[in-house]
Amino acid sequence: MVLSVASARAATLENSAKAEAEVVLYKASPHPNAGKLLISFILSVEGQRMLREQRRIPGHRDVDPQVFSLRNVKLHTSDPRFAKEYGPAGEEMRAIFGAR
Repeated sequence: MVLSVASARAATLENSAKAEAEVVLYKASPHPNAGKLLISFILSVEGQRMLREQRRIPGHRDVDPQVFSLRNVKLHTSDPRFAKEYGPAGEEMRAIFGAR
């Protein structure tokens, strides 16, 4: 399995707000093969089921979230140029809702 962060694109639901969690493998990692195995597990059906049990929304189409199904959801890629706006948007949300 070849894992490439550079070629990865985030997928978003049409007309939705999102919060992403990223999994990366740094080029200078001391144990890159172990990192690849961990990423492979996290992205697997079993790993996504474990994340679902922690009340996370899984990104694998074969693992339904506890709140809704992703099986027939239309996905769109996220434009990486908007990444610079994520930080200020998060700060604004925390200010509005009083979260840390």
